Amino acid sequence: MEISRDINIHEAMEICLQLPEEKGKLSLQLLCLAFTSPLEAVRIILDKSPSILGDFCVCAIREGDLESWKLILQEIKRKENDTRGKDIKIYQQYTNDLLNHLASKLSPLDFKKVLPEDVTSEFSAPFLAKLIEEDKLQILKEDIVASLETLVNP
Repeated sequence: MEISRDINIHEAMEICLQLPEEKGKLSLQLLCLAFTSPLEAVRIILDKSPSILGDFCVCAIREGDLESWKLILQEIKRKENDTRGKDIKIYQQYTNDLLNHLASKLSPLDFKKVLPEDVTSEFSAPFLAKLIEEDKLQILKEDIVASLETLVNP
């Protein structure tokens, strides 16, 4: 799943209108839902066409909308928990891709806010390790700045 497209609502509607009738209707429905209820749109995508999840989320949900991202990640995790067999890996990959995208866009503190509370260590360990490292660097930077300020302004 590639998460890199940045399109606006008008471009998205144009694309939907060019799709075959059934897919076009579903896409327009999802697009409209995205702006009123991103979580409901994600539920439909997870049931009907999970392969478009990443692009949809990145196009439809603002990076600063932490609550929507958290709910969406929880919904994917719920779907993963309800799924058995090889499909579990698919949902784990969707979650991983979205977390990679968010980790590159959000501050460590905001990123922690979007992580679902019931994640397994396997699911969150790489991201939490990165955040811990970034937090340590931030604390170190703050300590250095405080020390320099003390030296300059005794």
